[in-house]
Amino acid sequence: MPVVAVPTEPLRRLIGAPVSDETLWDLLERLGCDVEGFAPVRRFRCPACGAVVERTEKDELLGACPECLTEADGKPERFWTDLGTENAIRMDLLPVRPDLFDAGGLARALRGLLGIEKGLARYDLAPAAIEVRVDPALSAAESFRPHIACAVVRGVRLDDFAIREVMKLQEDLHWALGRDRKFASIGVYDLDSIEPPVLYRTCAPEELRFVPLASTDGRSLTPKQILEEHPKGIAYRALLSGHRRYPVLEDRKGTVLSMPPIINSRETAIRPETTGFFIDVTGVEERPVDKALAVIVTSLAELFPGARAEKTAIAREEGRRETPDLAPSTFRFSPRGAAKRIGAPIGAARAARLLASMRHEAVREGNDLCVSVAAYRNDILHEVDLIEDVAIAIGYDAIPRTLIPSFTLGRERPERELERRTRRAMTGLGFREAMSLLLTNEKDLYENMREEDPGDSVRTENPASIEQAIVRTALGPGLLRLLGRNRGAGVAHRLFEADLIVRIEKGKLEPVEKLRVAAVIQDRAAGFADIKSVAVALGREIGRSFAFQPSKKRLFLEGRGADLFEDGREVGRAGEVHPEVLENFSIHFPVALLEIELD
Repeated sequence: MPVVAVPTEPLRRLIGAPVSDETLWDLLERLGCDVEGFAPVRRFRCPACGAVVERTEKDELLGACPECLTEADGKPERFWTDLGTENAIRMDLLPVRPDLFDAGGLARALRGLLGIEKGLARYDLAPAAIEVRVDPALSAAESFRPHIACAVVRGVRLDDFAIREVMKLQEDLHWALGRDRKFASIGVYDLDSIEPPVLYRTCAPEELRFVPLASTDGRSLTPKQILEEHPKGIAYRALLSGHRRYPVLEDRKGTVLSMPPIINSRETAIRPETTGFFIDVTGVEERPVDKALAVIVTSLAELFPGARAEKTAIAREEGRRETPDLAPSTFRFSPRGAAKRIGAPIGAARAARLLASMRHEAVREGNDLCVSVAAYRNDILHEVDLIEDVAIAIGYDAIPRTLIPSFTLGRERPERELERRTRRAMTGLGFREAMSLLLTNEKDLYENMREEDPGDSVRTENPASIEQAIVRTALGPGLLRLLGRNRGAGVAHRLFEADLIVRIEKGKLEPVEKLRVAAVIQDRAAGFADIKSVAVALGREIGRSFAFQPSKKRLFLEGRGADLFEDGREVGRAGEVHPEVLENFSIHFPVALLEIELD
């Protein structure tokens, strides 16, 4: 899951009160944010395209710019322009709460929990002064991306912090609400560089030319060339596969704003002197488009106090509407039902106060409450979601705990006993335990491991992100991904994980769970002999004996891998990981890997 670093001083300034690090950490954890901790964050600018990246003290400097792919030629310390260091709080993004992805949205939520500002945050929207005309061809299969919502924000004052917050918020919303731009993509432009009305239309692959954002040579490219040559075009061209015509936004003069969902034009990019934004969100589904616009407009209103948000008229053949729509949605809330679910007495008056601290507005209607929920809250779909907010406002650690009325005696299940013995043995062999998510993605599970997809995996229907779209069928990829993410934490690592994998087996109506153990040794001279000795020692400790046969798996270096057998059945694999696999996971040192099915 992506990690965001929010500078602490601007966050405290937006909260409007001095908040200690300890209190800040506690409040963010209560909101559901997985806080990694406080750390100095260094900022670097790419001299080729101007993109800004952030690195902690433990992170290595990147060997190439992630935006324009310009190489550092092996000397990243000379390539990157150092912009200085600032203190930040690092935390995993909470996919269901995109309104917390930036300092403005976080400050709004924290003001509620701190009692500084309660109830609905209200934002005034000026009438529409700009019209966006939508070509009906965008609803056709050959160019399908029919939905668009837009807004204008005037009176912004930009500095380095503000520009970075806007850009980071845009990319984080692409990940969470847009599902990596598939369902929604966002464009933010310098308002003064646009002459309305704006036309959202389709174009042929070589019909027009413009200079894309992050261009290092200033060369104008056709849409076809962008998909073939530009880093963003290459990364996201699958979203337009099968399209014979591509979406494009233009102003009255024919100036290209962007080619959704791929890239904006450099001519309309925001600059330090920008005082107004034109914002568009396009996509294939209406809800994520509208929600993304509501989040970014309200977050900008928090980031730029005094800025003025303005509606935009969207003109279609079938009618006209104005966006964004920031009207709250309403839900029925039963304090009695909430008390039963939470396990604590909650009256209507207290429930209304708790909901107000979570930035909702509650009005008494008989024994229940009518709750108004802000348009930027993407996670409130049912009364149960409001009950969760009430529990957060109370604080889970403050909810009274009661013993169950009856007790029974139990004993450890055989597989749990085997798991415990395996953990104890691996710890005794000098390994540290890791815990990875049950959900992963096809790229890590198969492509990065140089393996073919056997088709036995369980796939999630509506994943929170593309990184969590499939249930793991192996533990090894998770350990390799962990090594890659911690490549700045030294060379020698001995990690293991003992947990379940899930796969589909022929003849079984339901997917089956299997207990496995996986281990990795990373060192300058890690080899097959090291990992084989671990397999032998582990087998001895848990009463198993493995036979080793040469492996043909492409995961391993040829001649340095083995398949493990027990009673004639293949139960595992061990060997030296192929350099191509290491490169796929951004690992810079030799790694030996072991994975055994235990049950």
